[in-house]
Amino acid sequence: MILTAASAGVARQLRRLRFVALVAVGALVAHDAVFAAQYGLDERREIALAGTSHEYWPVFTVLALLLGTVGIGGAVAGMLRLGRSLRGVPTVRPPGGTPGYAGEMLRLWPRLFLAITLAFTLQENAEHLAAGLGLPGLWVLSWPAYPLALPVLAVVTLLLAAAGAWLRWRTDVLAGRLAAVRAAHRRRADLSLAPGVRWRLVAAAVAHARILARPDAGRAPPAFAGA
Repeated sequence: MILTAASAGVARQLRRLRFVALVAVGALVAHDAVFAAQYGLDERREIALAGTSHEYWPVFTVLALLLGTVGIGGAVAGMLRLGRSLRGVPTVRPPGGTPGYAGEMLRLWPRLFLAITLAFTLQENAEHLAAGLGLPGLWVLSWPAYPLALPVLAVVTLLLAAAGAWLRWRTDVLAGRLAAVRAAHRRRADLSLAPGVRWRLVAAAVAHARILARPDAGRAPPAFAGA
């Protein structure tokens, strides 16, 4: 049975890629969600968007979607790869158990909320500055500017955390099972020889080494003398 390699280093890289992808998609969705929640989806939203500089938005949308597709697609591909490695393999539970989904979500949500809130704040400051309106700073998160910004950001990041945590949880579960299967195979390989057979092999190797190391091991057979 051939098991594909899925080291802890690969799992860490997948987690980083997944997090960056979630932040990129979240920054895109959260920005539009904040404006939609405050101004609706009619012309008021268009007027509000026109009030600040959004010329970069089409390029940003394409890049964010591309990064999200690559990151999340890579995470899904890694998870499917682990699943294929375990296809037809009896389930072996890791010694430490499997991680919990709720714990993964609670760890991911605050990080996503902080990262996407920071991205939204930087976006709005850059847009205001490009439009000649100065740097509003954290004012973009306050009541006079966008009173629904923080609640919308919290909801958007919660939904993203729910999806991202499931990917991470499922990947960690499969990686743990794969590591447990490999450990079980190593143990079986170590025990494949009976104790008596192993000791006879060790004794034979020692005896052979002693014969080679003896100084009086003998001399070569005599050669035939000439007639």
